[in-house]
Amino acid sequence: MPLIVEYPTMINSEYTNLAGFLKNCYLIFDADENQDCSYMKTVKNSKDCMDGITVYASELSYEVVNVDKCFNVYFSEDIEASHNVYFSKNLSGCGNCIGCINLRNKQYYIFNEPHSPEEYKKKLEEFQLNSFSGVERLRAQGQAFWRKHPHKYMHGRHNTNASGDYVSNSKNVLDCYMVDGGENLKFSQFITIKPAKDAYDYTEWGHGAEQVYECVTVGQGVSNVRMSMDVWQGNSLDIEYSLYTLSSSHMFGCIGMRKKEYCILNTQYPKEEYEKLRARIIQDMSERPYVDAKGRKFTYGEFFPYDLSLFDYNESTAQDYFPLSQEATLAHGWRWKEKEDTRYQITKRAEELPDNIKDADDSITKEIIECASCKRAYRIIPQELELLRRFGLPIPRKCFECRHHARLARMNPMRFYDRTCAKCGAAIRTSYAPERPEIIYCESCYNNEVI
Repeated sequence: MPLIVEYPTMINSEYTNLAGFLKNCYLIFDADENQDCSYMKTVKNSKDCMDGITVYASELSYEVVNVDKCFNVYFSEDIEASHNVYFSKNLSGCGNCIGCINLRNKQYYIFNEPHSPEEYKKKLEEFQLNSFSGVERLRAQGQAFWRKHPHKYMHGRHNTNASGDYVSNSKNVLDCYMVDGGENLKFSQFITIKPAKDAYDYTEWGHGAEQVYECVTVGQGVSNVRMSMDVWQGNSLDIEYSLYTLSSSHMFGCIGMRKKEYCILNTQYPKEEYEKLRARIIQDMSERPYVDAKGRKFTYGEFFPYDLSLFDYNESTAQDYFPLSQEATLAHGWRWKEKEDTRYQITKRAEELPDNIKDADDSITKEIIECASCKRAYRIIPQELELLRRFGLPIPRKCFECRHHARLARMNPMRFYDRTCAKCGAAIRTSYAPERPEIIYCESCYNNEVI
């Protein structure tokens, strides 16, 4: 994805993308209205958070996936309106919970069992979460406990006629992924700023977008935009095959235009001439489509061919959600980028890091650490160390990229399967593959199980 940021709204947040209104943020992407956040993707209206994906209106949270309106939530996923939560899954309105799953409006629970505040505090101290060994022990216990309990067939809430996964506050949204506040959408994903309506094959954004077809990264009041990328701001309408176009209308094949109308290939025409020339181009595209090296035809109505991409397959987010080997990528006729040689002089190996955050002094930010997983080098930045001390959590043993991929693995994939509810046998369409170990219930059966 090319660099797309609203520079006037960024304060000390250079290493970000698809972002705006940030302050003191580092390596966060698809981000708006955040402060003091690092190593995150799809994060909105949050503060003092680190290592998360799909985080909304939250504060002081770490290693989280799909959380909304949370405070002090750690190593957890699918959490809403909760605080002081550790290693838990699918909680709403809860506080002071450890290793729990499927709870609603509960306080002081450990592995779904109630405790007094005094007992809870004592147990929390016994878990020794300020040490790496303590975190890993509780992580294993929590995940084993989750597998014993049912999971709803899809992640989402407050929907009417919705299918897919990670869909909320939506109506008539079918086969979509990570959509909030959508209406009449199909085959769309990452529509994370509501509202968006009447769209098909639409990837990324929303924010008042409507009548969108075969587009990537368009939003903020656009209307009737087709086969385009990076089009935004109000009054953007009737746009086709255009890129980086703002506040413009009636554009065809344009790039980098702002506050223009009736343009083709960045040349402005009178309305009547524009309409005639556009019709001729569409006819030619249909009669003489572009054909790539694999024989794939791209007629009018198809998105830009891959040949025009600025990036190779494995350096795009496609590799995150649809991973392919180099051999498979090349077989599709797509490009593959070899990893750059980024060898550094390692000064500390992961196993040499202090087990307890109390033993990590400021000099740790000067070390070049070898990742325990990929063996590549990484560093602990001062902002990261400060937050870990506030959290009372240990130094991570893996680089930020490996941690990101581990969080992605905790999310369900962008693929759907036909299955049956494990309790009542009803047909369901879910992103849980049939071979996965989780117990999957339909919505009705699941709601009967929630405590």
